[in-house]
Amino acid sequence: PGRLHRAVVGDGLVPLASALGEHSNPALALHLPASHRHIVSACGHLDLLGRAEVGEQLSIWLSAHEQRRATDDVPCATTQ
Repeated sequence: PGRLHRAVVGDGLVPLASALGEHSNPALALHLPASHRHIVSACGHLDLLGRAEVGEQLSIWLSAHEQRRATDDVPCATTQ
């Protein structure tokens, strides 16, 4: 399959629409904003684990979350 096929179908394990939280039933859709989506092309599902761009994007999302949490008055739940 070519690049277009992978872009539309996904990585062979998870269809792209599902990976993006989309669903034909609005009640089941995740309604993720574009800022919470990142599409990695030409990459199989398990290949995501070793891709630098995936790690970088996760770091961006997690550091943004930490910054928001640090400014919130709500304490963070932790496990003991």
